[in-house]
Amino acid sequence: MKHNNKFSTQRAVTDFGQLIGCILFFTTWIIDSFIIHFSDFLARNVLLLIRIPTGTATILFALVMAYTSYKLVFKKQNLKATLITKGFFQFLRHPIYFAEILIYTGLVFITFSIASLCITAGIFIFLHIIASIEEKQLESLFGKVYTDYKKNTGKWFPKLIKSQ
Repeated sequence: MKHNNKFSTQRAVTDFGQLIGCILFFTTWIIDSFIIHFSDFLARNVLLLIRIPTGTATILFALVMAYTSYKLVFKKQNLKATLITKGFFQFLRHPIYFAEILIYTGLVFITFSIASLCITAGIFIFLHIIASIEEKQLESLFGKVYTDYKKNTGKWFPKLIKSQ
């Protein structure tokens, strides 16, 4: 029971951190991009015709990645702890976190808000720390199976060369 309590406490901290990051991002993005225009001066140099499709494509890809990965993690019949290596998990160890960063990045593409980009960098640092903690827990839970998976799968970017 203690083991589960530790995971649920960490999950609550992660969820709360993500909520704070989301609020900070959207508050900054809306205020900077649409009200005071403090740091979106680069947007004048890139056509809206380029920014909107690029940002939208990034967001749509991220939503598909998040949705399909989330379904794999939280499907109903997944009652026992199993290492998921299907879907986007075959390329990245943290596709849901990566999709979150891509959504923020897509919005930054649309408005080129540097202030929002800085918030996105802060969110990435937070998620990187959380992902590293989760990886230690997964190593203790799955042992060599997870270590092998880690060797062949990138944390944030797909590994082009797999280890033998």
